[in-house]
Amino acid sequence: HTLSHYYLYPQPSKVHILQVTSAHSLALIQTMPRMLLVVLAACITAISISNYFLLLQWSPPQLSGRFHLQNTSRSTNFAFKDLSTFSVDILSVASIDRPDLIEAQQRTFASHTSVRNFFVATELDDADPECHKHLTWEHVVNISNFCRERRKGLSDLFRYMRGQYARVQWLEKKTNPRGWMCAQSRPYSGLIKAFNHYRDHDQELPHYFIIMDDDTYYNMELFQENFEIQNHSVPSIIAGCLVRLPIHQVNFTFPFGGFGVILSQGALMNLFQPIHCEEGSGNSRWTGDARCDQLSKNLVDELHHFHNGMNLAELMYSYVSLESYRNVNNWTSGYCMHSDWVGGFFYNFYNVSRHVSDTFYANVPHARIEAYHGSEIYNTNTGYCKNEKACSNRSAICHRPSIEWMELETTVLEANLQHKFLPRQGTLE
Repeated sequence: HTLSHYYLYPQPSKVHILQVTSAHSLALIQTMPRMLLVVLAACITAISISNYFLLLQWSPPQLSGRFHLQNTSRSTNFAFKDLSTFSVDILSVASIDRPDLIEAQQRTFASHTSVRNFFVATELDDADPECHKHLTWEHVVNISNFCRERRKGLSDLFRYMRGQYARVQWLEKKTNPRGWMCAQSRPYSGLIKAFNHYRDHDQELPHYFIIMDDDTYYNMELFQENFEIQNHSVPSIIAGCLVRLPIHQVNFTFPFGGFGVILSQGALMNLFQPIHCEEGSGNSRWTGDARCDQLSKNLVDELHHFHNGMNLAELMYSYVSLESYRNVNNWTSGYCMHSDWVGGFFYNFYNVSRHVSDTFYANVPHARIEAYHGSEIYNTNTGYCKNEKACSNRSAICHRPSIEWMELETTVLEANLQHKFLPRQGTLE
């Protein structure tokens, strides 16, 4: 139960089965001799301890985040299927060093009945699962120098982004710069993990899919109120906090990862739709749909990662993982983007979502990410972008709240909406 709960939050039926089993066990225990009870208690304690450490290391073999390009022919065409109830899947981009945060997310907002699957991506899902152990400060400095110095012949957008990427002075201020660097591919390892699950288990795509950090809180009751009335089949991507780069320099937006990014079912379908391009003639290198045209522009050096038949999620995963950080001294193109920028680029330029409704960007075809209730970072922080650490009660989103605050928020919601929350893990009624 513990292992399945860690990957997919249990359905009410599973909780019910656990309760019945516990009642029967209690009756059995009352009939046991005292010495046998002592031995049984010792065994249970040992198993619990071993399961805890197994929990931190476990990753379902069939859902491994390590994706091999030769398997891209298994990409699936998904069709819309109406789920009977409002359904949200969550991907928490996490770390094995912070299991308390993952557990807190599961106990609190992920216990809301709208949450169907709770996916977790950690170091063990990275393409290089040993990165966090063996990446050195020298590696980190070499990565920064490679990305910032090799900018000739790049598109204006990519040249600007690489110039801003991972300055050594900025990295030196981080608590764990090596861990931060290794984590930049993790959201897309997690996305592939989810894709593999939907494909291999023939599971319907959720109404909405949220990618967030392990230190992020979402009020799922407010989320359901806001999104249940929306048309989930329309491809839309909403950033919990949208970052706008200086418009006079480069017109580019991306979601601030700590506040999460929300993908509708329609957007997921666009991400998981196989791409088939054919060799063109004349001035056209590729022919096919609009994604082939975008590939031919090769704005961020993504073209050499593409193989016919792969989908955008697979392309993004290849882009962030093909050349490992530890092999920086042998890089040819490398991986020179913040994880948030990768999402911003592919979501915007590959038309994963419909165009934004803001008329100011009517003539910007790659404006595809909406801001959740107008929450943006440009000149100042607006909306939910202000919700960091100290958040008010009933906040829709909070980044880096305390675990105690998350527990209290959930307790208050449960008091009035008990039927909307599953029993907390580890508690029996």
